Amino acid sequence: MTKYSLLQKMEQTLEVKKNRLKQLESHIKNIKRKTRTRRLIELGGLVAKAGLEDLESNALLGGLLHLKQLVTDPKIEEEFAHQGGKEFAKENQNKSLVIVKFDEKPNNEIRAKIRELGLKWNAIRQEWQGYAEWQKLDEFLAGYSAEITHVKEAYPL
Repeated sequence: MTKYSLLQKMEQTLEVKKNRLKQLESHIKNIKRKTRTRRLIELGGLVAKAGLEDLESNALLGGLLHLKQLVTDPKIEEEFAHQGGKEFAKENQNKSLVIVKFDEKPNNEIRAKIRELGLKWNAIRQEWQGYAEWQKLDEFLAGYSAEITHVKEAYPL
């Protein structure tokens, strides 16, 4: 192999590696963008959960900036975390861990309602699982051939 052909081969290899690096950088950038978007959606959900979604944008931003100043004190941040934890616990108070199995695949409308009630599809086990209000779920599924199972938790959350 001549020096010239060896040089060409090395240049081609370098070009392939550069292209692969560009692909990886693009992939990493895409993952970061999706992660950031998911976090922003979560934050928007928390604003709605706090009942602040109707607040004017300037007022909301001003309140958040004031909150940022307050949480420089670890005791205040701890108190806020405690209040938030109580609110999440209160929200889940009437919910229990359930599994729902159907004899036949439910239609799209039923599946949408099940998701709305808080359950997620487990494709491996072919069942719906999650925390839901037992009575609402039982009332909704009364007319369908579905088996609802309460799961006794070994390790409460």
